[in-house]
Amino acid sequence: NKKVFKLSRGVDRKIFKKKKINRATLLKKYGISKNEKIIFFCGRVHELKGVFLISEIHKILEKEYKLVSILAGQNLHGRKCVQIGGKRVKVIGYVDETEISKLYNLCDLFVFPSKYEIGPQVVLEAKSCGAIPVVSPSGGGKRVYKNGEDGIVVDLYDAKTWANEIKKLFKNKKQTDYMRKKILNEYKPPSWKEIFDKYFLNEWVKILK
Repeated sequence: NKKVFKLSRGVDRKIFKKKKINRATLLKKYGISKNEKIIFFCGRVHELKGVFLISEIHKILEKEYKLVSILAGQNLHGRKCVQIGGKRVKVIGYVDETEISKLYNLCDLFVFPSKYEIGPQVVLEAKSCGAIPVVSPSGGGKRVYKNGEDGIVVDLYDAKTWANEIKKLFKNKKQTDYMRKKILNEYKPPSWKEIFDKYFLNEWVKILK
C-alpha cells in the first residue's frame, strides 16, 4: 500500500487561465445582451449530466433575471433542454478548448449538476479560469475543497434549491469576488507539468539515486 498513491489531475495552463477576452465579440457571437447573466455548462449534453436540471433552474431564474444558459459538448439531449428551459438555453455543441476557455472567463457561474463523477476535469478547467463552480457533492463536489470558498456544493438535487443558491451568488458580488480571488490564489488547480514533476519525475530521481 505504501507504493500506491492517488494520482491527481492537472490542467493545461497555457489554455485554461484567467485572461483578457473580447467580451463584446463573444456576446455578439452567442447573441447575448450586455445585461444578461450567463450560466455555463460543459460536458455531454445528456440527462445523466444534469442538463435537464439546468434547464429547470434556468426557467425559475428567468422570472427574476435576464439570463442565458450555454451548454457546450456532445449534443444528445439538447432539444429537450430547450423545450424545458426556453429559447435562452443555448446548446452550442462541440467547440474547441480555446473557445471553452473563453466561455469559462465569460460566464457568471459554471453550473455542473452531474451526480456521478470520478473527478470531473471540466471543474478543474473552470477553476483555472477563475470561474465559480456550482456542483453536486458526488460529482463536481469532488473538485471543491471548501464549500463557499472555491465553489458551491448543493446537496439536494432539486431545481428550486439550486436556483436559490445561484440567486444568492447573483445578489452578492462581494461573495463572488471573494470566491474568485480564493480560487485563483489558493485553490488554483496544478498544471500538468507540476503533476509530472511531483508524481513522476521526483519518484524517478529517487529510484535512480
